[in-house]
Amino acid sequence: MCIRDSPKTPKPLTRVRRTHHNKESRTTISLTHNMVSAASKDHSFASTASSSSKDSSYFPPPLATAYAWSVYSDSGDLLWAKNPSERMEVASLVKVMTCFTVLKVFGLVKGDLNATVFGVSGKAMAAIGTSASLIAGDKLKVSDLLYGMMLPSGNDAAVCLAEGCGEMLINSLTKDKAMRNKVKKALSITLVKELKPVEVFVRYMNRLVYKFGLSDSSFGNPNGLADKKNKTTVKNLGFLVHLVRKEPLIARIVKTKAYKCVGVSSNGSKRIYSWTNTNILLDEGYDGFKTGITPTAGPCLIATKEYRGARFIVTLLHCRTCEHRWRETRMIFAWIAKIVDCIYAGDEAVEIDKLPALFRLSLIHISEPTRPLYISYAVFCLKKKKKKK
Repeated sequence: MCIRDSPKTPKPLTRVRRTHHNKESRTTISLTHNMVSAASKDHSFASTASSSSKDSSYFPPPLATAYAWSVYSDSGDLLWAKNPSERMEVASLVKVMTCFTVLKVFGLVKGDLNATVFGVSGKAMAAIGTSASLIAGDKLKVSDLLYGMMLPSGNDAAVCLAEGCGEMLINSLTKDKAMRNKVKKALSITLVKELKPVEVFVRYMNRLVYKFGLSDSSFGNPNGLADKKNKTTVKNLGFLVHLVRKEPLIARIVKTKAYKCVGVSSNGSKRIYSWTNTNILLDEGYDGFKTGITPTAGPCLIATKEYRGARFIVTLLHCRTCEHRWRETRMIFAWIAKIVDCIYAGDEAVEIDKLPALFRLSLIHISEPTRPLYISYAVFCLKKKKKKK
C-alpha cells in the first residue's frame, strides 16, 4: 500500500482520501464525526491526545528513494508497502531463494549438509560479479558454501551449489521407484535427464515459489545476475524471508559477520577460505538479511531487526545509491519504533497479531491539525479494549 503525500489544502473531516500508486486499485476511506465526538466525551482521551500530539509527525511513512519497499512482521503480515506489486529485478536478493532451495533439495533427497561436499567447477569459478574467491577443483562442504554465497554474496558459490544440487536431483532418478516419483513430482517434469544441473535447480526454485504462493516471482539463475526471468516484488520478498527465517541454519548464517572454513584442493592440500558479511547493519543490532546490487536492479537490501519482542522485515528495491539503502533502512526502522511505542507503554511486549491493525490506524491519511486526534483515539480504543479483558 502506498499513501500519497498530504495535500496542501486539508480535506474535510468527513471524507478522507487514501490513494494507491498501484494503477490497479484506487480506494477512498470515509471517516465520520462520530469518532471525534465519542472521543471528546471521555476525559482520559483528552490526556492521551495531548501526549501523542508531539509524536504525530512521525506517523506518515518516511520518504525513501527506494522505488519499492515493504515492512513485514515476522508472523508474515504485510504492514506497509510502496509499490508492493511492482515486479523488478532484485540482484543478489535471489540468493535468499537459492539458499532456501538448497535446504529443500537436501530435505527431499535426505542428504546431509555437513557431510556432503561439492567440487568447484571452472564455470562456477568464472562467474562474474561479487565472489567468494573459490578455486576450480577445490571441494567444500555444502554448509560452508552457503556461508560463501550469503556473506560475501558469492556468485561463484551460488553456481557451485546449483550445480551440485541439480546433480543430486538428477542422480536421485536412478534410485528406487519411490524416490524417483518423489523427485519427478517435486519438479513437475518427466525428462529431467535432458536438462543441465543448473537448469534442474532453477526449475525447482520456481516450483517452490509456486508452492508457497509467491505468484509474482520467477527466477532464471541462482545468483541474481541480470536476467529477464529474475523478477519479484517487495511483497513476495518480505513473505519469503518470513518463511526462510524458520530455518535455523539460514537464520544463523545471515547474522554471521565473518566466517572461515577449509577447502580441499585437487592435489589434496588444504586451503583456508575467509569471508566477511556485506551487511554493515549487523554492527548496529540488526540480525540479517541480504544485500544486492547490479546495474539493472540498483542497490537493494533486506534487513531484519527485533524491537520490543517483535521482529520486523524491511525490503528496499532500487535505491538511489548504496548509502541511501543503509540510511533509509535505519529511517524506516525508526518509524516502526515510533508506531509501536505509541501503542505499547513501558516494557509491555508487542502483540504480533495486532500489528497490521495498528499500522493501518497510524497511517490514516488526514490533515495534520486533526491527525493527533485520530491517532490518539485509536490508541485510546485499543487500551480500553485491553482493560476490559
